[in-house]
Amino acid sequence: MAAFCKNCGLSIFDDYGEPAETRQPCIRCGSKERRYTVDAEKPTPTLRELSQRVGRNRNRFIGRRDELKELGSLLNAVKGVISVIGKPGVGKTALINEVLRQNSHYTPLWLDATQIKGHEIQQELLRQIHISDPTPTVVVIDEADRLSTENLVVQLRKVVDFGRVRNVILTSTKPLSVPGIILEFRLAPLSEKDFLEWAAYKNGLIYDLGDRQYTDQLIQIAKPEIIVANNTLMEQLQKSPHNLFSISPRQLEEVVAELLSDQGFEVELTQQTHDDGVDIFAFKKLPVGKVLFVVDTKRYQKTNIIGVEMVRQLHGTVIHHNATSGMLVTTSGYSRDSRKYEKDHEFQLFLKEYADIISWLNDYGKQK
Repeated sequence: MAAFCKNCGLSIFDDYGEPAETRQPCIRCGSKERRYTVDAEKPTPTLRELSQRVGRNRNRFIGRRDELKELGSLLNAVKGVISVIGKPGVGKTALINEVLRQNSHYTPLWLDATQIKGHEIQQELLRQIHISDPTPTVVVIDEADRLSTENLVVQLRKVVDFGRVRNVILTSTKPLSVPGIILEFRLAPLSEKDFLEWAAYKNGLIYDLGDRQYTDQLIQIAKPEIIVANNTLMEQLQKSPHNLFSISPRQLEEVVAELLSDQGFEVELTQQTHDDGVDIFAFKKLPVGKVLFVVDTKRYQKTNIIGVEMVRQLHGTVIHHNATSGMLVTTSGYSRDSRKYEKDHEFQLFLKEYADIISWLNDYGKQK
C-alpha cells in the first residue's frame, strides 16, 4: 500500500499501518492523516518532485492580506485558468500554497512544468479521483513559462477536459500568450509594511530587498550575529584537513560559516535544535543586488554518499525561505542522480563536497 496526505493529497509516505503519532508530517501542510491506495497507483514522478519542492506551511504566513483575499475570491468566483505573474522569488508559490490551505474545500494538485512528461497530468488527475473525496480539484502548474507555448496549450487542454477540475493556476515570470487564460493576477514585491512585519518575524534577516531607501539602515539595525569557529580549530584543519571527519557536526557548521564569512558573506548559524533544513543563512550584498544562501551541512564519512532525495529537500527549503540559492556542504560526496539534479537547477543549487572544503581551507585568510 502507498500512503498520501489526506489533507492535500500531495506527499508520499511508506507508513501504511503505523499509528498517527509515529508518522512523518506532510512536508506541504504538516498533516499526519493519510489516504491509502495500492502501489500501482502511486503518484508519477512529477508529483514526487513537487512533494519535495513545495515548502512546509507550518510557519506563519506574513503579509499579503489583500492578495490572499483577492486570489481566494477569484478562485471561488470564477472557473477556468488563472495565471499568477511575478518576478522570481517574489512569493508566487507561497501565496498559492496559502490560498489553497485556506480553501480546503478544494483538492490541490501541484505540477512542475519542467518535469511534465507525456500524459502525466492525466495520470495524476485519475489518481486524485481514486484517492480523494469528491471535491473540486485545483491544478497548479508551477513555472509554466518554462514550457513551450505549444506544449502548454496541449497540457492545458488535457486538464480543462477533466470534469473534476475547477481551476488551473499557472505561475510565470511573464505574461503567457496562450488561449484560455481568463484572468492574470500580478504579484508585486512586498509592501513596506508587510516587509517590516516579515523582517521582524525573521529576527532581522534581510535579503533581496530591491531599491528601497530604508534597506541599508535596516541591515545595520538587524545585522545578524556572526558565530565563527575559533582560530585554533581553523589552523588545525588547514594543516590536517582529514580532521574534518573527527569534529562534531556542530563544529562543521561553525567551520563552514567561518569559511563563508571569509568569502565575504554575512553569516548566521541557526540554533542546534532548528529543524528546518537550514544550518546557516549566508547573506551577501552584490553590485547587482542582494542574495541569500540557505546552507545545510552534513558531516559524513567518505563512503556515505548523499542521494538525490536530500538534494530535493534542499530545493524545497530554498523555495520555503524564498532564498536565492541553496548550498549543501558535506565531507563525503554525491550520487550521480544528485549531480544531475544540481545541473537541472544550476542557478539554485550548489553541492559542495570534501574537496571543495579543502579548497576553501587553502584559501582561508587570503581574501582579506
